[in-house]
Amino acid sequence: MADDRKPKEKSSVQLAIEGLLEKSIFGGRWLLAPLYIGLLLSMFPILFRFFKDFIVLIKMSANSDMHLVTLKVLELLDTVL
Repeated sequence: MADDRKPKEKSSVQLAIEGLLEKSIFGGRWLLAPLYIGLLLSMFPILFRFFKDFIVLIKMSANSDMHLVTLKVLELLDTVL
């Protein structure tokens, strides 16, 4: 009964397929690298616009009513999302 619980050894074909699959999945990450770099670079204009609008919000918040300030905060939130 103890022999039934022993793991079975894999054949050379199974090991070869498993190795090929592991290498393919691990190597596939390099296909996504240009996309990640593009997303990273596209964040710079968003950051610029966010901080530009944030400075405008700070300047106008002292002289504006609460509804306009809330609207501007929601616009900033929309920019972030």
